[in-house]
Amino acid sequence: MMNNILNSQFIKKVNEVTSNSWIQGIQKSITLILSFIIIRSLITVISLINNIKANLIPDLGYMSTFTFGMVGLFVAFLIPYNILQQKKNDKKMLASFTSLALYLMLIKPKFDGSGNHVTFELSRFGSAGLFLSIIAGIVVTAIILFTSRYSFF
Repeated sequence: MMNNILNSQFIKKVNEVTSNSWIQGIQKSITLILSFIIIRSLITVISLINNIKANLIPDLGYMSTFTFGMVGLFVAFLIPYNILQQKKNDKKMLASFTSLALYLMLIKPKFDGSGNHVTFELSRFGSAGLFLSIIAGIVVTAIILFTSRYSFF
């Protein structure tokens, strides 16, 4: 009885959700960045060797921080690209770069007094900025899809 309910109702609903182009685009984007997460994990495991014998290998902390720090940038770029690719929209590059620019604006860059130099905190690119990059990608994609229906010229 319970197995029949799962097969007839629950699985149909799950298939409907996972066949949504928005969900597929986000899923594909997260899948593509898994390699950077795995690289960071391997670097962390290798760095544990220094806990056993000090100074056996060089400090790889910066490499770990840098690889995981790029995750927010990649997700901000990939989400609009993959969603618009699923929807067969030709504005995927425009949306991707717009999402990337929005993400860089939202992570609170700091400008010097003259306005010529900008600095970013590296921690805002990684896991702290990952959720923000997902939101930026979804918002830009929604706006691009809405505006692509209409032509102003």
